[in-house]
Amino acid sequence: MDLTPDGAIGALKARGLDSLPPVAIVLGSGLGAFADEARDSTAISYLDIPGFPIPTVEGHAGRLVVGVIEGERVALFQGRGHYYERGDAKAMRIAIETFRKLGGETLLLTNAVTLKCPWTVAAHSTFAIEDGLPESDVRAIRAGKLPRDPKYAALSALTKTLIENRGKASEADIERFVSAGYSKAQIFEVVLGAGISMTTATATNMAGTPIEDHFKAQTWAAA
Repeated sequence: MDLTPDGAIGALKARGLDSLPPVAIVLGSGLGAFADEARDSTAISYLDIPGFPIPTVEGHAGRLVVGVIEGERVALFQGRGHYYERGDAKAMRIAIETFRKLGGETLLLTNAVTLKCPWTVAAHSTFAIEDGLPESDVRAIRAGKLPRDPKYAALSALTKTLIENRGKASEADIERFVSAGYSKAQIFEVVLGAGISMTTATATNMAGTPIEDHFKAQTWAAA
């Protein structure tokens, strides 16, 4: 039976983490020590979080660390699952879905459409609707447009800009994002989402991952 994020969420709540911060960073090889800078932190091994991948690459500790860096509460993922380690394009699925259920579906759906990945568009369209995002906003994002909600629109716009411009955003782009009610620190969350989405979209496109029955109602094709 396929794992769901419910077990992971339960494990986090049992350790006092009822929610994850709005800022999250995946720490790859050589960056794991950055987590040691977090103050008032809680660290949980991926071994204790059902569905989280156990990294085999040197320098990937396999821990989720939640703490404070430069006055901002952040979630630090020390390591991730790689496609080449286990041949599984969805190795990070539970980790991504756990993060998603604590916010961020607008960001992930925008990424999927911008990256033109049918599997991730179908999956995140389904998740967005299940999480309560208005279907009109889901349809708008799938069509490459901005959702009606001003805050969702600002998030979607910055996400699309960063992907299309390869990480470049103007001061005006950032100002629109902040004016919608986000902090500048939350730009790191957008960057994280873009990085995870790029990995997932590339792997699923290359593997030709079929769309599961649960997602088929939201099947999508690039215009």
